[in-house]
Amino acid sequence: MNDNVKSKIISIIEKSGIKDEQLRNTLKKTFSELTTYEKDVLEKVQRQVAENLSARKETWDYLWQINTALVKNSDVENMKNKGFNEIKVGNGIFEKNTFKDKSLEDRAKDFKNESQFFLECAYEDLENICQKQYKGCIFNEDGEVRYFHYSLIPHYRFIKQEEMLFKTADLYKIIRPVIFSPYARRAVDIRLEDISLDEFIAGGKTNTSLMLEDNGLKDKLLTDYRLMWNVEIEDGTEVLTSSSDSDSYQYFYDPNEENVFIYPQDECDAIYKKEDRIEVIYHDEAKSDKYEKVTIMPVDDEDYDRCFVNEFDYKQFDKEITLRTVADINNVLTRFRNKTNGFHCRFAQIIDKHQLKSDIIRRYKKEHSYLKNKNDLYAGALRYKPYCCIDFYGNGMFLTDYANYVLYYMEQNYPEFNWIGKLGR
Repeated sequence: MNDNVKSKIISIIEKSGIKDEQLRNTLKKTFSELTTYEKDVLEKVQRQVAENLSARKETWDYLWQINTALVKNSDVENMKNKGFNEIKVGNGIFEKNTFKDKSLEDRAKDFKNESQFFLECAYEDLENICQKQYKGCIFNEDGEVRYFHYSLIPHYRFIKQEEMLFKTADLYKIIRPVIFSPYARRAVDIRLEDISLDEFIAGGKTNTSLMLEDNGLKDKLLTDYRLMWNVEIEDGTEVLTSSSDSDSYQYFYDPNEENVFIYPQDECDAIYKKEDRIEVIYHDEAKSDKYEKVTIMPVDDEDYDRCFVNEFDYKQFDKEITLRTVADINNVLTRFRNKTNGFHCRFAQIIDKHQLKSDIIRRYKKEHSYLKNKNDLYAGALRYKPYCCIDFYGNGMFLTDYANYVLYYMEQNYPEFNWIGKLGR
């Protein structure tokens, strides 16, 4: 409100016919103070909006470069010096009848020993490999051989740890895809079918064999690797400073750490990452000041073996772009050109899904899928949506993973379409 509004209110009171002069003066004073207050509030809101709009700049996306690397055990310490951290998931070897009342996901927490196993295969082959039973052997001190059987069971503990990244990226309106991590979707546990874990461990590496070559698992089952990423997720320890007024409660993370994001335990109304601090806003006083601290470490542009990056050309890209033409779709898809692995994609056609019978790229099963954000939009449930087909090009066992990475992004950002991938010819 401005002075003109204040003058009009005073004029209305003077012309109202109220004879009690004290009452007229009280009304004038009350409304004068009210208009001044409303003016101050409006100016404050305008300043805050202007500040927050400037804070919501796309350049924060350049910080969101997530590298996942499968690293030989002997190279783990060296990679830690380059900005990578281990993703710890616990023990990966179990006997069949251990903790019958617990899932494999829960059992891993009961062991301090960290052991990780991965399949080096195309995603399409994962299910078939895990359906079989394999033979191993243990040599005793007398040279006698005892055979045992084991199975490979997919586990999802790496994928569970990705959830905080997805929640944080959603909170900060990060444009680029959150993570591209194929090996997390090839993680398996070894389940001992007819031998105890103690017996297996007692054999040691020299006397215990998984007979990989005899089982057709040589170069397929990786037993000497760890999955690492340039991310550190920890409970926040720095105390948030706070302030409040009649409109909101504000909490501030003040340490000047550009590559840090915080995720409050209590759902906030808004969060703004600025150059020197992070501002968290609530309409009520927060019940808890606890938060998760997510640090994304910068890493060199070195070409690491078995490393994947969420490559995406986010610059000058409007997330809210409307897909009106083929050119619009391809404009989005070209941002996914994966120079590291030689993958790319382009729009093929709007199709009848029943007519596409061959070369369809397999989608991840539910447990392997990337996390859907909480705003999985209304259009996701619509029944009659066009089917957009994307052709994917590239060689190697990770083309299916690349396709799922792209299709997931399109589904999350353009749910008014159904998205299908097929091998490009």
